[in-house]
Amino acid sequence: VFVDANSAALQANGYTREEFLGHTALELNIYVDIDERAALQAAIGRDGRVSNWPVKLRSKRGDIHECLMSVTAVDIDGKPCYLAGVVDVDPLRQVEAALRASETKFSSFFELSPIAEVITRVDDGCFVAVNAAFEEMSGYSRDEVTDRTALELNLYADPVERERLLAAVRREGKVYSRPIKFRVRDGGVAECLISVATVTVSGVECYLAGIIDMQPLRTAEAALHAQRAAMLALLENTDSIIWSVDTDYRLTACNSVYRRMVSATLGREPVIGDSVFAAAPAATVDEWRPLYNRAFAGERYTVELERRIHDNWRWLELRFNPVRTAAGEITGVTVLGRDITEHRQAARQIEEHLAEISLYYDTAPAGLAVFDTDLRFVRINKTLA
Repeated sequence: VFVDANSAALQANGYTREEFLGHTALELNIYVDIDERAALQAAIGRDGRVSNWPVKLRSKRGDIHECLMSVTAVDIDGKPCYLAGVVDVDPLRQVEAALRASETKFSSFFELSPIAEVITRVDDGCFVAVNAAFEEMSGYSRDEVTDRTALELNLYADPVERERLLAAVRREGKVYSRPIKFRVRDGGVAECLISVATVTVSGVECYLAGIIDMQPLRTAEAALHAQRAAMLALLENTDSIIWSVDTDYRLTACNSVYRRMVSATLGREPVIGDSVFAAAPAATVDEWRPLYNRAFAGERYTVELERRIHDNWRWLELRFNPVRTAAGEITGVTVLGRDITEHRQAARQIEEHLAEISLYYDTAPAGLAVFDTDLRFVRINKTLA
């Protein structure tokens, strides 16, 4: 018969004090397995006590909990009793499962990270784990570095840098993107950025470090600069007018021909990043905004405009081309222009000459006719008609 119970026991079982005291475990159907209860009683009878005995108990709600029970025989007011303590291990197992899941997730992130990742013990500096990216960057396999130190492998090009790094970690708890030079297996030196934080792995204090090799980034940066230089050379080594704007009408690129044209028409030097409408009169904005908007809407087209440049009227042919991302999103427009004044003048002169010839042909005193190869009349003048 239950003589007493604390609030934790009552809460765990779901009974009130009145419902619990004065009843037996069998009456309340607390034991899920009667054989477990019999084995528990036999152990207590034999040894006088048990510690952390696994048993399944049923609450008033019918929930079944896996527990650890510790029981010892005591004497209370001259009556022999059992003092029992029960620990519900379900919450502990849930925490344990969550911890295992967290460790699995961390392990996956650690291994699959494109950044070189290493874990070293704080006390002796030995490697605990490295990922595939570190193997690729350093040239060492994980078997070659595990339980060895960076000093043994001569990984630091300057060991003094290592001491400064560790001093900063001890002082601040972590460091981010600190420049450092690492010596790889083939003897080459890689310029890197390292970030370090203190973590606990299986109860052991460790350093978790992420290392970024800057060489690929610098190679890509150099290629980008070379590409930009080639583009600028292409822009400058032409008589064409070239400029680009984004969808906010900001100038993103231009060549010297465009700069000279803007200086001549607006009286100012264009600035990359500024609006192409800066300092432009309202009439100019009203004329050009619809032209840009047509290209922003996806249209690729050509227009001819007459402009006053350096006190001379010039005809410009302008081709508007939408700028698209790989996904097809329009991010701006590039305009390619050329001065067609001489071309238009030559065309006009040809038209004038043709008009003069046509007039002479039609008013000539002699009859004139034009035949095709089959001797059929194509044209006759008024005299012949």
